[in-house]
Amino acid sequence: MRSSILKKARQQLILMLAVALVLVAAYVSAGRQFMPAVSGYVDFFEEQVFQRSGVPIRVDSLTGGFEGFNPILHVNGLSLLVAETGTAEAEETALYLQSATVIVDIPQSIWQRTWVLEDFVVESLELNLNQSESGTWQLRGLSGNNSEAVDFDSLYRSLQQVSQLSLRNVVINLHTFEGDTLSLSNGQATIANSDNTHYLHANLTLAGSVEQMALSLEVTGNEFADMAGQLHLELPDSNYGDLFSRQSVADMSVEELFGGGNFWFTFSRGELSEFVSELELDTLALQNSDLDTLSLQDVSGKASLRRQSDGETWQLALSDMGLSWQQLQWAPFNVLASLNPQTSAEIWADNIDVSLIAQFIEDSGLLSVSAQQQLAEYAPRGKLENFSISVPLQEQTQEHMLIKTNLNNVDVGSVRGSPNIWGIDGYAEIDYDIADRSASGFADVESDRFRINIPTVFTSTWDHNYVNGSVGFSLDLNEGMHLRLKSNAVVAETDIVDGRVQFTSIINRPNEGEPKAELELLVGALRFDAAGRAAYLPDAPQVEAGLASTMQWLNGAILDGELANSGALFRGSTLPNSPAQTKTFQSFYLMNDGELNFSDEWPNLQEVTAFVITDDSKIDIEVNRATSLDVVATSVLGTVRVNAHGENWV
Repeated sequence: MRSSILKKARQQLILMLAVALVLVAAYVSAGRQFMPAVSGYVDFFEEQVFQRSGVPIRVDSLTGGFEGFNPILHVNGLSLLVAETGTAEAEETALYLQSATVIVDIPQSIWQRTWVLEDFVVESLELNLNQSESGTWQLRGLSGNNSEAVDFDSLYRSLQQVSQLSLRNVVINLHTFEGDTLSLSNGQATIANSDNTHYLHANLTLAGSVEQMALSLEVTGNEFADMAGQLHLELPDSNYGDLFSRQSVADMSVEELFGGGNFWFTFSRGELSEFVSELELDTLALQNSDLDTLSLQDVSGKASLRRQSDGETWQLALSDMGLSWQQLQWAPFNVLASLNPQTSAEIWADNIDVSLIAQFIEDSGLLSVSAQQQLAEYAPRGKLENFSISVPLQEQTQEHMLIKTNLNNVDVGSVRGSPNIWGIDGYAEIDYDIADRSASGFADVESDRFRINIPTVFTSTWDHNYVNGSVGFSLDLNEGMHLRLKSNAVVAETDIVDGRVQFTSIINRPNEGEPKAELELLVGALRFDAAGRAAYLPDAPQVEAGLASTMQWLNGAILDGELANSGALFRGSTLPNSPAQTKTFQSFYLMNDGELNFSDEWPNLQEVTAFVITDDSKIDIEVNRATSLDVVATSVLGTVRVNAHGENWV
C-alpha cells in the first residue's frame, strides 16, 4: 500500500516537472519569438507611457531580446517632449537619452509580485531644466504652479525596483531665467539594491571645473520611514553663482558663489538626524536691488547640525569659522546653538565681531530706514567674548531673555546726547522680560584704554589710563522708550587727573509728547594738573552762553598748579537747544602752588594757594596765600560776575 502511494507521488512529481519544463520551454520560445517583434510597437509604447504618466515621449526605435529567463528591451532615441507657451518651436526636449537597456528579472518579479529590473543601463542621457523667476529649477516645460508635494515614500520604493541602474554620459543643461545656459557634463551614476541595502553613487563635472562633483548615498531599510544611512556630497572649488542666481538670502540675491566643500547628511527612521559640512568659500557676493553688492571673502570652517535624543531639539555647532568683509576679518570663531521650536533657543559664541556685523547689516539694507540710521549713530565696534543668549519661544511665558558677555574694546557712539564711549573692557548682563517689554542689566568695566566724550557738555574727549566701575540700567519699552543709566563711583585715572566719576542718565522718548534727556554727573578729583584744565570745563555749543563765558574766563585765569580734593557737578537736560534754566554746573577747586591771571591788566598771582567755587556763571575765589611782584598776599577774596553786557567782572 505504501509503495503504491510513493509510486503515484513520484509519477505526479515527474509529471509536474515535465509540465513545468514544457511551460518554461514554451515561455522561453514565445519570449524569443515575441521580443524581437517589439520593434513594431513604437507607437503603442509611446501611447502607453503617455496614458500612465501623462508625459508625451518620442522614441526612435525599439528592439527586444531574451537572455536566460529574462526579457531584454532596448529603447533608442527617447525624447521627453514638452510644449511651452510663447516658444518658437511647438515642442522642446526636456529629456533625451540615446539608448536604454532594460532587463526584467522574471523570477524576482514573480516572487515579489511586482516588476523587478535586474539591470537598467542608460547611455547618453541629457536633461534640460529651466529656472523660474523665483529662482527654483524644474524640468523644462513643467508648470511652475504645480504645488503637489513629492511623495518620497513612492519614489524611494520605485528606486528599489531595479537591482542596478547605470547612467552614463549624463549631461544636465540648466537654463537660467536670464537666458544663460550652465552645463553639468561627463556624468556617471549607479543605483544598486541588494536585499535591505541601497546605494546611489553619482559624479558630474560643472562647466569650467577640472574636478567632478561627487554624490554618494548608502542607506538601509526598504521603507522610507525606516531608512537609515548617510549621504555625502563633495563640491570642488568652482563658481556656483549661476546655480544659485535669483535665490534669496534675507531678501538678497546670490550674485557670486566661488568655493567648495564637503557635506554629510545622516538619516535615521526616514528623517535627517545630523548634518556636517566643511566649507571653504573664496567669495560670496550678495546683491540688494537698492544697494551695492556685498561681498564676503574667505568663508571657511566646519558646521554640524544634530537632532538631540528628545527628537525635538536641534544643536548647531560652528567650529574654526572665519570670514572677511571689506577690510574687516572675523576669525577664528566658534558657535554652539540649541533650538527647540516649542520652548527656547540658546546660543553660545567664543567671540562675536561687533564691528563687522554692525557695518555689514548697516550696508545690507535689511533694516528699516530709521533702524539703519540709529545703528549708524550708535556705530557699535569691538568684540563680544564668551557670549551667550537664551530666548524663550513660547507665546505666553514668564521666562526672560538673558544675555551674558564679556566686552573687549567695545565702542558706542552718541545718540541724542548720550556719551561717546571707546575702549570698554568688562562684563555685561541683560535681562529682558518679553511679556512686560522691559529690561534691566549692568556692565562692570575695567579698562586701561577707556575714552569718553559727553558731546552736549564737553567738546574734549577724556583719555583714561585706567577705569574701574559698574553701570546699571533699566529699560521700559511700553508707550515709547524710558531708559535709566546709573553708575557707582567709577575710578578714573588719566595723565591729568586721578578721580572718581558717578552719573545718572535718564532718557525718555514717549510715543506721544516731547522727549526728555537728563544727566546728573559728579566728578571728584584727588589729583588734577591745572595745565589740562580746558578738557574738563564745559564748552559744548549747547552750554548756556553765560556759563560758557565764565568757563572761558576760568580757563584763562588758571594758568598752572596742582588741584586736589576738587570736584564738579552737572545736572540738567542734555537735549540740543534746551533752555539754560534746565541745567546747572557747580565746581570747587583746591589749588596748591598755582598761577592765576585775573586780568591781563593785572600782574599774575604766583605760588597761589586758593579755593575756587563756581556756580554756573558765578565764581568765588578765596586766596589763602599768593605772591605778585615780590609782594606776599594772604586772605584775599575775589568774585567774578557776568554783567548786563555778558562781560566777566572781577
